[in-house]
Formats: sequence, C-alpha cells, structure tokens
Amino acid sequence: MMTQFEDWMDVTFSQIEGPKPIFHCFDQRNHEVSAIARHLRHLIEVDGIYPTDICVIYNGGAGRILESQLAPKLAKFGVELSLQKNQSFERRANTLLATTPHSYKGYESEVVIIPCVDLYVAPEGKLVANGLYVAMTRARSLLAIYGINGGSEASKRVTGSIAACVATQNAQPKIDLSDG
Repeated sequence: MMTQFEDWMDVTFSQIEGPKPIFHCFDQRNHEVSAIARHLRHLIEVDGIYPTDICVIYNGGAGRILESQLAPKLAKFGVELSLQKNQSFERRANTLLATTPHSYKGYESEVVIIPCVDLYVAPEGKLVANGLYVAMTRARSLLAIYGINGGSEASKRVTGSIAACVATQNAQPKIDLSDG
C-alpha cells in the first residue's frame, strides 16, 4: 500500500524522453540560493543560455525567498528576476521569469529550476503533488531541483523521495556478461 507521499511517484514515464533531473540539497536556505545563483550564472554566461529560455518555478512562500535572496545575486550579473503569476508573461532579454506551477500550466521552457522543493507541502503536511508534477514536467532540456534538508516530516519526505528517484535514474545498470 502506498502512502500519500509515494503515490504521486507511481506514474508511467519514458526513460528516453525528457531530461534527467539534477538535484541538490543543502543544510541552509542561503546556501541553496547561492548555489542556484551560481548555476544560473553558469548557464547564462558560460553555456550561453538566454535568461528568457529559463524559468524558475516555485511554490508558495518561496517567492519571498527568491525576491529577497536570489534577485540581488542575479542583479550582480545583469539579470532581473521577474516574479509573475496569474497573467500573461512579459519577457525581456535580461529577464528571468519566476512563477508558480499553476501559472505555468501549458507552458514549457528549455531550462526549469525548481527552488525550495521542500516547500511543496501544504500547511497540514500533505504534498502539493499536482503543483510539483507540473513544475517537474515543464523542462525540455534541463531540470534542476534544489531544496534543504530538515524542515517538517513532509518536507523531508519530499526531498528524500526526489533524492532517491534521481539516484535511481543516475545509477549504472548492472549488465550480466556471462554466456549463460
């Protein structure tokens, strides 16, 4: 029998379609945000990905964290973080869109960053499964998921489940080379 935190993972998926996700978990939120800023800077300045081809998809209170901690780090290298929801998206060359899963339904982006994945839980401790599913299925080329260790038991289950899934996807298959 599956628990409320495991049934959302019981989906059929193709292992050859879509990107394998990257997952990083930190002990402190400021370390997570710094890592996201470094990753975004690398994607933009080294890999040559336009900010308009990147979307940050967040849940709930993570918007305040992005505004107060991530936006100033991005501004240091000329990228504006624009939190937009419940509207049609405005995009400018140096603008990186941040929005909610609900607002991004039906859209895709080359690169999707999911910050604060541990916050994809409702106040009563239930997983925000539909929102997380939408966020995780919007990337065409790169999906990077970030979160912190700790928090509520529900948050720990979210990060633990994602870590286990990513580890499984990245594990080398065992190949039997015997003649039998």
